Amino acid sequence: MRILIFTLLIVFSSCYSKQQHDKYNTLITQVDRIVVMNKQDGKTFELSSQGIQNFKEIATRNVKIESVKKFQSDFQIDLYKGTNRVAYYMIKYGNDAGFGNFHSHDFSIGFKLTYGIGRFLDELEYHYS
Repeated sequence: MRILIFTLLIVFSSCYSKQQHDKYNTLITQVDRIVVMNKQDGKTFELSSQGIQNFKEIATRNVKIESVKKFQSDFQIDLYKGTNRVAYYMIKYGNDAGFGNFHSHDFSIGFKLTYGIGRFLDELEYHYS
């Protein structure tokens, strides 16, 4: 009986994670404006249309969903559809392993910072500093 309950719990958990991942990917594809704020120095950058496409590709690659964590964020990335903010990222970025929280009106997820998102933030800092 315990094995059956444990198996059902694993199946339910993986289905829920898949649903969140699908919602996340769908929301990202709808974004048409992205604003990045470096919370350390207060600088704000609005991405070009090419930058938006690059970010969408990067943001949907290799994201492994985890629970949301509490931390002091270094970056906030606001995602818009038209004039409405539909979601945002809070990202802890540094020499140690980074982490990101993604929040929308419907759900929130956490994830370890991917190589692609880290490089993206490095490029932004390099080009706008």
